[in-house]
Amino acid sequence: MATGGIAEQEQTLSEDEYFVLCDSRSNTDDSRNSAFGMVKKSQIIGKVSFRLKPFSRVTKPEQKTTQTQERGELIMHFQWYPGHMTKAKRAMQEDIKLIDVIVELVDARIPRSSKNPDIDALANGKSRILLLNKSDMADPAQTARWKAYYEKQGAFCTGCQFHQTQRTKSS
Repeated sequence: MATGGIAEQEQTLSEDEYFVLCDSRSNTDDSRNSAFGMVKKSQIIGKVSFRLKPFSRVTKPEQKTTQTQERGELIMHFQWYPGHMTKAKRAMQEDIKLIDVIVELVDARIPRSSKNPDIDALANGKSRILLLNKSDMADPAQTARWKAYYEKQGAFCTGCQFHQTQRTKSS
C-alpha cells in the first residue's frame, strides 16, 4: 500500500478495536486499507508477549510496576537489553579502538527509531557510514530529509535495498 489510506484522516476506535499495521506496505494489507479496516479484539488469536504503553511504562505482561513514595512515579522492573545485546555492547566497547569506520544499517522508513542509541556514544569521533535500507519502500522526500540530517551530523549516508532473495544453509 503506497499511501496512508484511511489513516490519512483521524480514526476513532471503539474499546475492542485495534488499528493493525504491517511493515511491508507494498506486499500486504493492513488497517490502512478500508477493505481490511479495524480488527476486533475477538478476531485476534495470539498471546501478548510485549505491551507497549507510554515508553516509561513498557512491560512484559507478567512484570510488575512499583510506585516511589516521593513523586508517585512508576518504576519499571524491566531489563531493556537482553543478555546477548549486553554482551555485544561490551565487545564493541573493547574493539572500538581498533576500528576506523563504523557502518550502521537502519530502516529507511524509520531511521531514528531503528538506530541503536549506544552506537552514537561508542562511535564518538569515528568516521560513519549510514545505510538507509529498504529505501525503495520509504517515502523519497522523507528519505532525502533524513539523509541531509545525518550528513549534517558528519555521516556519509546513502539509501540501499538489501533484499533476501534466497535462503542458504550453513555447512
